[in-house]
Amino acid sequence: MKRLISFIFALLLFPALTFLADLKADAYIESDGTINLYEWEKCDQTILFQGYETSGTCYHSICVKYRYIQLDRRIYIAVLAENGNSDISKAPENNYTELFLSFNDSSKINICSDGNVHYNEDDFFVKYGSKNDSFGGVSYETEIVLKETGFDETLTMYLQMKDYENNLTQIFEVKIKSEELKEKESESVAESEKQSEKDAKTTKSRTTKKKTTTKKETTTELETAIITEEYVPYSEELKKSNRGVISIGVACVLTSVAAMCVSVFKKDKKK
Repeated sequence: MKRLISFIFALLLFPALTFLADLKADAYIESDGTINLYEWEKCDQTILFQGYETSGTCYHSICVKYRYIQLDRRIYIAVLAENGNSDISKAPENNYTELFLSFNDSSKINICSDGNVHYNEDDFFVKYGSKNDSFGGVSYETEIVLKETGFDETLTMYLQMKDYENNLTQIFEVKIKSEELKEKESESVAESEKQSEKDAKTTKSRTTKKKTTTKKETTTELETAIITEEYVPYSEELKKSNRGVISIGVACVLTSVAAMCVSVFKKDKKK
């Protein structure tokens, strides 16, 4: 019975752990104004500007994070504006700011740090949050549903801010790719790299074969040269041997003739 209970517990625990792991890998963005890096770690980021002279406002820098899910027609936007006032030890008395957003040719979304938001409800649904820091900076988090049809896998977002002194920044343009498009591009790059690796292996294989063929031809030439060099001395030795045999033959014949002459001479002398 205990083993059965342990088995059932294990079956229930594994899906739970898997679910928690998935949550950790893809954290839910709450849009409460607190830009948690853990929530936004998978999102793209663009620094719109950084420097006192380029702002035209009290802000030293503005950074925007974003994630666009085309299937859900949903886009998450986080904006972090840092105060560039030289006297950062003193917080401004007025911390009211505004954020303006639009996409492609859409109407504008106006989000205010006091909790108010203005937009065309036929075009969007907007959930947002904002928080001010003690040095005049502000952060915005938004979740926007694009109701209007016609939005492509790439969006052009237009962003503008008003600081706590009512100064407006320029209008910044940000290109935003959908998660689906980025996945396609990632697969295309992976396939291209795979094909390049395959082509490189094929080229290397052809080069190796070519080198092997050349080596065999060289070896054959060397072997032929060795055989030729050995063949010439062997022929000369064969000629020398033939000459020797002939000389010995001639000597033997002469010796036999001489012996026969001596024998005949002796017989004639006895008579």
